[in-house]
Amino acid sequence: MTLKSAFSLLLLGFAVCVALAEKDRIPAPYFTDGENLSTENCGVHGERDWIVEIAILHPGKLNICFGAIISHRTVLTYACDLQTDDFRNVSVYINDCMQKNNYNVEKCTGSKIEVRDVILMNSDLLKERAYKYPMYILKTKKMPDNISPICLFNRGNQMDLVEDPQSKYISWSTGFLRDINQTSYISNIESKPYGEFLSYDRCLVKLSKQVEVSQLFLQTRFLCLRQEHFLGNFFLVNYYRGRHFIRGISVHYSFVYNNSAYVAYIDILPYIESIVWNSNDMSVLSPVPSVKSIRAFRSSDNLSFSNCGRKTTAARSKRETGDEVEDIRSHQLILAGRRARRGAHPWHAAVESSTGFSCGGSLISKKVVLTAAHCIEGQRAEDFEVTIGMYNKTLWNSTDIQIKTPSRLKIHPKYSRGKFHYDVGLMIFEKAFELTEHVHPICLWNEDTNLDAVAGRAALVAGYGYFKDYSHPATLQEAEITIRSHLECYHSLRKYYGARLKPGDNFCAGYTNGTTVCNGDSGSSLSLEKDGRWFIRGIVSFAKSKKVKINGEEAEVCDPDAFPLFSDVAYYIDWIVEFSPDINFDYFGR
Repeated sequence: MTLKSAFSLLLLGFAVCVALAEKDRIPAPYFTDGENLSTENCGVHGERDWIVEIAILHPGKLNICFGAIISHRTVLTYACDLQTDDFRNVSVYINDCMQKNNYNVEKCTGSKIEVRDVILMNSDLLKERAYKYPMYILKTKKMPDNISPICLFNRGNQMDLVEDPQSKYISWSTGFLRDINQTSYISNIESKPYGEFLSYDRCLVKLSKQVEVSQLFLQTRFLCLRQEHFLGNFFLVNYYRGRHFIRGISVHYSFVYNNSAYVAYIDILPYIESIVWNSNDMSVLSPVPSVKSIRAFRSSDNLSFSNCGRKTTAARSKRETGDEVEDIRSHQLILAGRRARRGAHPWHAAVESSTGFSCGGSLISKKVVLTAAHCIEGQRAEDFEVTIGMYNKTLWNSTDIQIKTPSRLKIHPKYSRGKFHYDVGLMIFEKAFELTEHVHPICLWNEDTNLDAVAGRAALVAGYGYFKDYSHPATLQEAEITIRSHLECYHSLRKYYGARLKPGDNFCAGYTNGTTVCNGDSGSSLSLEKDGRWFIRGIVSFAKSKKVKINGEEAEVCDPDAFPLFSDVAYYIDWIVEFSPDINFDYFGR
């Protein structure tokens, strides 16, 4: 082996180690500013306020298990002999009523909380054949206001092996707290510091055969502690700065020397997003991924296509409302938009399906139109006509217009119908568009993925979406809207965006004062100008909807009082270039 090849292998090994370390890192969830709590005033009382008894009624028998109240409508539990389709046979009891009344259901009617749904949270483990370890949430009727939920853990797993005198752990089992540092049962907070978390090679490897889960899932889905005098199944609870935070659920233990035990806990950190999304009264912002540099394109000036993004004409500051044209400011409704000047968006594609579905798209090369996956998913390439160079839909005989049918469609492999994540698609043409003054590609984003670098900037969106009166315009409309940071978007409507905003997948832009993209704008570009060129950074994906009457019939349309969401092109550059036949990266460097 040459010195050069040996050095290359060393670098490769180092890169793999770094990648694994980054993969195993779970960042802190973000609930709110300040103390970052999953529910208001959570975790301030003892276990009697957040522990519930769960009764599962089967023919001829009654099973009892325990759960943790994590919001006034949500209980987290483990095992319990539950099935997701039998919630009508499940009840939750508060205030230790069952235990105090010798598990007599009739005496606990006043403490009963109705269960409205049972949802499995860790199906990924079940796919790994870890059938013994199901974790569920129970969605319930609202509990009394005097009930105090426990907080969901709000720090990253990098804190696990850090000594912190303010951060202590306790474990709980079937109605009582037990100090994992003592031999006796206690009711006050006496707990083990972070140092008792064990590394995977010391602990999880020893448990791998008993837990019967692959090492990868042990490392990313389980915690491991060494405890003394372990007994029963526990919740692992962190006590930090006067509050209790639930961190894990015990699933297995193995006794070792001197009555000590290695204990495996399901780590709830990887599941917090799913837990919150499936609750009725919590919200969390998905983690913002690390900033990723974008590889250079082949051209000498780092452009995705030669001479892309040039406009030959300036946009007019006019708005067309169907009957009149009036002067406007750039922040007015894109529902009506301002009428774009002829040739102002030579990359804009009108995407029409034979099914009657209309979208927008952006020409990014001679042979590729970039659009939203939901615009083309489930349809055939021959079902579409794509028109570029059109300014007025009534002027079909214009020599500026080119109309083609794509030869194939490509949607992102992770896109799922109705979910609107990974909402990126390509329309690929066998016969290239002829580039003219009115048919010309926009540039793909060529900077890093950092959204904060462009948040607050005005971007331009164009399309044939609804007017303010919910009719479609004949001419192409445009408007300037502001790109919003992830935090600003999330805080504007936490429950809605907590479930739908995914940094690294999409972002918000627009206003909450009546300005938004609307039905018919999907797939269109959100572009930024740099040095006289226009670069696509977003694809119109979806917006919060509301019900209105159109021609006397009820319809779902965009809500102009909420930020719309755009697929983030910067994060999908590799995939876009891979499947675009006439766009290439500079693989050899410059």
